[in-house]
Amino acid sequence: MAILNDLFVIPEAREQKLGEKLFQTCLSYIRENDFAYMTWETAKDNLVAQSLYNKMGGQLSEWLVYEIS
Repeated sequence: MAILNDLFVIPEAREQKLGEKLFQTCLSYIRENDFAYMTWETAKDNLVAQSLYNKMGGQLSEWLVYEIS
């Protein structure tokens, strides 16, 4: 399993498909190295990220994430 943390493109570099390229590079790496899957998280209100992940073929997990402070 691979965990993708903090895929971030600075505002000045957005709208150049860099997020897609970064995501595809990660995906290629896990496939070339026989990882079972890749997982990642995003905020419920981060619609831009959700749009990218949906476009790239990501699917919502059936797992719920809990946290406590």
